[in-house]
Amino acid sequence: MPGRRVRALAGALALAALAAGCGSSSEPEVGAVGVVTEDTQITRPIDAYLPSADDLVRLWEVRGAAAAACYAEHGTANRENVPAGLRDRLRVLRAEDRTRTRLYGFFSPGTARQDGYGAASGSGGAMEVSAPYAAPDVVQTCEKAGSTAIGNLNLVTDERILPDGGPTAAVADRRVVDAGEKWSACMAQAGHPYRRPIDPLLDPKWQRPISTADGTRPPPTPAEIDTATADVRCKVETNLVGVAVAVQAAYDKQYIESRVDQLDAFKRRLQDYTRNH
Repeated sequence: MPGRRVRALAGALALAALAAGCGSSSEPEVGAVGVVTEDTQITRPIDAYLPSADDLVRLWEVRGAAAAACYAEHGTANRENVPAGLRDRLRVLRAEDRTRTRLYGFFSPGTARQDGYGAASGSGGAMEVSAPYAAPDVVQTCEKAGSTAIGNLNLVTDERILPDGGPTAAVADRRVVDAGEKWSACMAQAGHPYRRPIDPLLDPKWQRPISTADGTRPPPTPAEIDTATADVRCKVETNLVGVAVAVQAAYDKQYIESRVDQLDAFKRRLQDYTRNH
C-alpha cells in the first residue's frame, strides 16, 4: 500500500477553524490601548501559559517514541519520530501567530513590500510525519498510541492547545468591529474594497502554491504587493492592531481568571509528559 502521511499539527493558518473557547458573552473592560506599528510589539497575557518551543519538541518526541514502539511491536520499524526541521518550523509558526491571525488578519510590516502576503508555513498541508508501510488498522492503533502518550494534546503553537481551546477570540467585540470598519474605509480609499481585516489574507488571488516542477513559489505580483502594503498601512493608520490586541488582552485575562485550576493542571500535565518520559 502507498505510504501515508499522518497529520499531527495544524498549520498556523487554520484561521477559519480557530477555536473561540468558552467565556462570558459580555464585553470585558479594556485597559490602555497601545499604538502598534510592528508585529514585534505584539504580546498577549495568554503567552505566559503557552508551552515553550522546548516543551513542544519534547511532546513531539514523546508522541513519536510511543508510536514507534507500537509499530515495532507490530513488526514495522523505522517510523519517523518528529517532523523534519521541527525547531525551525515551530519558530516560524510562533512568528506567524502574530503576523497572520483571525483577529486582525495579516500584519507583517517588514515583509509586505517585498513578499506581499507571503505564504503561511501551514498552507498546503499541516506539519506531518511519515507513517511506515503498514496495515491501516496498525497505523490507526499506533498513531492513537502516540497521541495517548501526550494526553491527546493538539500540538499547535497557539492557544488552541490550552484547556477549552483558549480564550474567546475578540473578533465580534464591538470595539474590534469598529476598528475594522475604519480599516475597511481606509482600504476602500486605497482601491481595495475588503470588508473584514482577515479577507485579504484569504483572498484566492494572493495564493501562490509551490510549483511541483521545481519546488519554488512564484514571486508576488505588483497587485499583491500594492494590496499588502495598503493593508498594513491602513492597520497602522487606524491602529487596528493596537485596538485588537488590547481588547483581546481583556478576553485573555477573563479566561485566565476563570480557569486558574485548569491552567495549573495543564501545566502539571505538560511537566508529566515532558519530564517523566
